[in-house]
Amino acid sequence: MAKMRNNKKIADGPKKPLSAYLMFALDQKAANDDLKNLPTAEQGRKTLSLWRSLPAEEREAYEARHRKELKAYGAAVEEYKKTDAYREHRKDKPAQETGPRRRKHAITGYALFTAETRPAGETVSSHMQKTALAWKQLSEQERKQYTDRAFLLTQKRNNPGGG
Repeated sequence: MAKMRNNKKIADGPKKPLSAYLMFALDQKAANDDLKNLPTAEQGRKTLSLWRSLPAEEREAYEARHRKELKAYGAAVEEYKKTDAYREHRKDKPAQETGPRRRKHAITGYALFTAETRPAGETVSSHMQKTALAWKQLSEQERKQYTDRAFLLTQKRNNPGGG
C-alpha cells in the first residue's frame, strides 16, 4: 500500500518549478497561434507530439532549465523552512503515528498458508488459484492451526512489549 502524503499547499512558500515538458508546452502555445485556437485536449495531443519529435539537444535545453529552476527551488525551500510561516504551516499538519504504537493489519491464517505453500520463484498470480483450491480442501482443524498461529503473530507484532 502506498504512503499517504499531505499535499496541503503552502500559501506563503516557494512554488515548484514547471517540468521541462510544461515549459516547452507554454513556449509552444505562446509562439504558435494555431495551437491557441485548438480545443484544450487537441492542444495537449499536438504539444505532446511536438515534444516527442523534439531533437535531443533542444529537449536537453528545457531539461537543463528545469534542473536549474529545481535547484533554485530547493534553496528557496531551505530558506523558507527557517521562517515563522513554515513553522505555522507545520503545526497544521496532523501527527503521523509511527513506532510500535502504530496499528497494523491483522495477519490471517490464509495469508500464512499462502506464504508457506508458495514455491520460490513462482509468481503470486499464478499461485493464487492453486492456493485457494488447496485452502478449501483443508480440514477445519488444519485451517484452525493457521488461524491460531496468525492470531498469535498479530498479537506479538502489535504488542511487542508483551503487555
